[in-house]
Amino acid sequence: MSALLSVLLALVSAGLTHVSVRHCEGRRRITVFAAAIIVFVAATYFGDALGGFWPGFYTLIVIYTLATAITPWIDLWARSRRG
Repeated sequence: MSALLSVLLALVSAGLTHVSVRHCEGRRRITVFAAAIIVFVAATYFGDALGGFWPGFYTLIVIYTLATAITPWIDLWARSRRG
């Protein structure tokens, strides 16, 4: 259960990073990005369930990177479907 929680937290962190970069300005951008960092730190706390600290950390970094790379495409797809 902790492994699933850590992966979901890494995905939420990637989503918050996307929101902070694309949709926020000024102080709100800093606040949302700080929240993304805090959520990723929480994901690494539960990441021990993925095989220890370093294997879990590297797994979460890969998940975070892939999710951050795909979120602009999901946003583009969602905007094109709206009209």
